[in-house]
Amino acid sequence: MALPPLPTDDELRRLEKFPFLEGHQFEYKQSLAPPKFQKMDETICAFLNSGGGYFIIGVEDLTLKMLWLDYTCKEIDKILLRVDDIFHRRTIHCDDGAAIDPDCVKARIVTKMVQDTKKYLVIVTAIPTQGKLYKCNDRVWYRLNASNFGLTDEKMYPAGHVYTMVNQAIHRTQECYTTFIKNQMKHIAKMEKRIAIAQTKEASAMELLESKILMEKMAAEAQLRHQMSWFRFLCCIF
Repeated sequence: MALPPLPTDDELRRLEKFPFLEGHQFEYKQSLAPPKFQKMDETICAFLNSGGGYFIIGVEDLTLKMLWLDYTCKEIDKILLRVDDIFHRRTIHCDDGAAIDPDCVKARIVTKMVQDTKKYLVIVTAIPTQGKLYKCNDRVWYRLNASNFGLTDEKMYPAGHVYTMVNQAIHRTQECYTTFIKNQMKHIAKMEKRIAIAQTKEASAMELLESKILMEKMAAEAQLRHQMSWFRFLCCIF
């Protein structure tokens, strides 16, 4: 879909409202500060992957009112430098890592004198190169009706599949802990038998052997209590 032509600078100065609704080819911002620059990058990338579009700063998105930016030259320069970063720093790039064509993204500044004060409208036009795919922040962005959608390499699962996978993980965890607890209890039972056997031997040897076995038994019981507490905690969570 070709981009509709925009009014000239003189026509824009006479308008009270912008003539196009925000949507698949238009994104409006009342203002734009550095913390929001990433949003601009993602939107421009989405336009490039969706046939092109306009990112316009100085228009109210709900009413389409022409607000005009009461910005300093330095603030305007920051916006223009951010657009240039698309090429210098490759904040947007082709999916193969190559820099995009400089003709794909252009910034246009419209000025208007309001009560002896110069105000601004910034229009960034994104026109893609045919056959190219563009990425920003490791995502391929697309323009929907009036918002952006970023694709990642991460798998997405339906809710039912997630529920099944969680239950399977819980079942495996429970089996693992149950097996450990059984083995630990068998180990403790064996040590109790060794203590009983040691008691039939001579006192000095028996006391020495029994003390070592008791220490081992106490350590095993402490480990068992720790694992049991974790097991109960996991059961409560899931």
